[in-house]
Amino acid sequence: MKSSMSPLPADIPSRLSTAIAFLCAATTITTAAAPQSNSGAMPSQPNIVLIIADDIGYGDLGYMGCEAIDTPNIDRLAELGVECTDAYMTAPQCAPARAAVLTGIYQQRFGYERIAPAHTNGGLPEDREIIPEYLHSAGYISGMVGKWHLGYLESQHPLNRGFDDLYGFIHGSHDYYVTNPNAPVTSYRAPLQDGSEKVIFNGYLTDDLAQAAVDFITTNKDKPFFLYAPFNAPHTPHHTPPEQYMDRIGKTSSTKRAEHLAMIVALDDAVGRIVETLEQEGIAENTLIIFTNDNGGVSNKEVASNGVLRGGKGMLFEGGIRVPWIFYWPGTLSPHTYSQPITGVDIAPTILDLAAVPIPADMDGVSLWPSIANGAPLDRKYLYWRFKFRGRVQGAVRKGDWKYYMVDRDVEPSRYGEIKPGEYLFNLGDDISERRDLAQKNPEIFQELQAAYRAWDSELADPAWPSD
Repeated sequence: MKSSMSPLPADIPSRLSTAIAFLCAATTITTAAAPQSNSGAMPSQPNIVLIIADDIGYGDLGYMGCEAIDTPNIDRLAELGVECTDAYMTAPQCAPARAAVLTGIYQQRFGYERIAPAHTNGGLPEDREIIPEYLHSAGYISGMVGKWHLGYLESQHPLNRGFDDLYGFIHGSHDYYVTNPNAPVTSYRAPLQDGSEKVIFNGYLTDDLAQAAVDFITTNKDKPFFLYAPFNAPHTPHHTPPEQYMDRIGKTSSTKRAEHLAMIVALDDAVGRIVETLEQEGIAENTLIIFTNDNGGVSNKEVASNGVLRGGKGMLFEGGIRVPWIFYWPGTLSPHTYSQPITGVDIAPTILDLAAVPIPADMDGVSLWPSIANGAPLDRKYLYWRFKFRGRVQGAVRKGDWKYYMVDRDVEPSRYGEIKPGEYLFNLGDDISERRDLAQKNPEIFQELQAAYRAWDSELADPAWPSD
């Protein structure tokens, strides 16, 4: 993918990122005015760029209310695109949420309940097709830049799951500065993979991944492409970002919080570079960008902020599953706010719909295109969640503003308020922080959602591997 990258021969040479000089200054999207909508009409076979951040808190972006940093590039996507206010992932943890995104199927149906430890050989099952495999039939070139974390077996490798190009790593996190040429693929210091070759990098990981995304776009600008860009940032390890990012942080509660936000600033610059490249190559108006996050921010450390939302990563409260989500397509989608509840399983069918690929009947998600482009109501009654992890079971259902939540063991750190095992009912329209249990006052809706959850739960597989 990266033409300037060298493989690792015996003497292990390294290379300097071609983007270092460019990235010494912030990159900002330069679109000056809101695009005009053409009522949902779209170019044939649009390019699709799916950017997934890693562990951003719901209150960590400028347009979401963060005052300690500016994120002008992501903010501009929200300003000139479709800002989705009620968007979710299907799990409060990265790998299972990504499995649902790529398959369009609730990951619990095939046992992908939680992260698969390397020793279990767990990951995406071979009989579950994912987005790039579907897109091949429509002539798309598919590339991945960033974090895979969906299996360590050769059969689970991105290049064996429909991707034509790869620059990134297989493990669930990576050192932002260091690679060890002898480290196994399960190490957070493993060599990066440029296609099938192992390589090392010098510089800062987020910058390096941004350059790889730019290279993929410029190489494939004359054909329909799908770019899956699951950046590592701002996931741990919290290595202090370069000075040009740390210098752009306002007052924060801790050094760790400042480092976390600086990692997001670097990610924002990377988003800016992607959009700028699309514009320079003259293909921005033939490209849909989807920007989102894999789960809520970590809640038990003074790092991420989930704003007014309760809980965080690992929990089925809003703070663990509600995510920023933007559709940006200049000239095709007019700027507006979209408030219908959507979830990660909707990404795959939406992409297939845009690529004119038939949507498989077994996908749980629905194409969002008619709704976000033309305001059509979604033909769906409920959103579902289940998370079995380390001996605890959580479950949830959303219908309209109503949310049913169950847990069989204590679930929260004290900073979010203790909650006892049981079943609860919240009205998110009046109580987005999920503080008032309304189950006794609203028995009919409580019983409806309880029954819906139990019926759905009965269809699911058991977790395919144990917790780590």
